[in-house]
Amino acid sequence: MKYSKRNRARNTTNIQWFVLLVGFHCWMGHQAFATIVSNTTHIKEGIFRYHYDDSMMHQRSVSSSCSAVVLVGVGTTMRVEDYDDIAIEIAKARPGVISGVMDHAPGNPFKLSSRRYAKLVMTIADNLEDLVPICRQKKTTTNGSLIIQENPLFLLGGHSASGEALYSSALPMIQKSFIPDGLIGLSPFRITSSMAKISIPSLLWGLSTTTCGVTIGNAADQAYELSSPDHGRVLYQLENPQGAPNHCIFTNHGCPPVCPSLSSDHQFAWVRSAVGESVAKFIQAIQTKGWTRESMELDISAEKRQYVKMFVNEDQVSSLPEQTSSVAAS
Repeated sequence: MKYSKRNRARNTTNIQWFVLLVGFHCWMGHQAFATIVSNTTHIKEGIFRYHYDDSMMHQRSVSSSCSAVVLVGVGTTMRVEDYDDIAIEIAKARPGVISGVMDHAPGNPFKLSSRRYAKLVMTIADNLEDLVPICRQKKTTTNGSLIIQENPLFLLGGHSASGEALYSSALPMIQKSFIPDGLIGLSPFRITSSMAKISIPSLLWGLSTTTCGVTIGNAADQAYELSSPDHGRVLYQLENPQGAPNHCIFTNHGCPPVCPSLSSDHQFAWVRSAVGESVAKFIQAIQTKGWTRESMELDISAEKRQYVKMFVNEDQVSSLPEQTSSVAAS
C-alpha cells in the first residue's frame, strides 16, 4: 500500500510525538525516582538522617529550599532507617521541608533520655548549615544573584519512647536555647498528666485502642490534653478496634520483637502518606495561624476517612473510653 506525501508526513509526525512522549515519561519516571535526596550523618550526640526534595535545587529561586526542619526521634529498639517511608512522605508533601529522623541513643534500645534528646536537637540546630548544605542561608542562583534564606521553622517530634523523652523534660531544656515552632507526636509513650503543659502548636497521631502495651490514655490522647487550644492543636486518631493498625504503623516494618508488623499492615500503608499531608497542613497552619477543622482536614478517600477521627483545638478526647485489643499482648 502506497502513502501520499501528506500521509507519510503525518506518519513521521506521529512517530516523532510518540518518541517524545516515551522520552518524557521516562524522564518523569526518573525525576520521580531521583527527586528525594537522603543522607545519614553520625555525630557525637547521635545519628541524624534526613530527606528533602531535590527538585527545589533546580528552580530559579531557591529561597524556600529549607523553609522547615522536622526532627522525629526513633522509638524503642529502632534505627533511623526504619522510618524512611514516613520521612520521605513528609519530605514529598511540601516543598522546602527537611524531613529528619534522629537517634539520640544509638546502640541502646531505650530512647528515654530527655537530656540526650535535647542535646542532639540543639547540636543539629546549631550546625544545620553544615549538616544539611541546602539550608545554608546564603545561596547563589544560576544567574549569579544572591538569595538570603530566612531561618526555617523547627518542628520537634518523636515516636513512642522518644515522644516521652520530648514531652517529659527535653522540651524545657531545648527552650533555653531556642523555641521550637511546633511539636509532632507519633503515638508518643509514656505521657502522663503530671508533665508540663505545652504552649506551642501540637500535631498528634494516635490510636483508639491499646496495642503493643501502649495504653491510649498515656499516649497521643494525653499529649493532646497537655497541648493548648490557644496555640493550636490537632489529633488524628486511627480507629483500630481489632488491633490494626497498631502502635508501629509509623515505621517501615513494625517494631520487632515487641510490636511486629501485622499481615494487614499493607492495607494501612496510606497512613504514612496521610501523616506527610498532615505535617504539610500543620506547617501551613503555623505560618498562617489558620487553626480550623477545614484547614486540617485530610484529602483522603471516604474509605480511608472512616479510620480517622480528628480532634482540633477545643475538641475533647478525655471522655473516650479506653479499650484493649487482643493484639496488645503480642
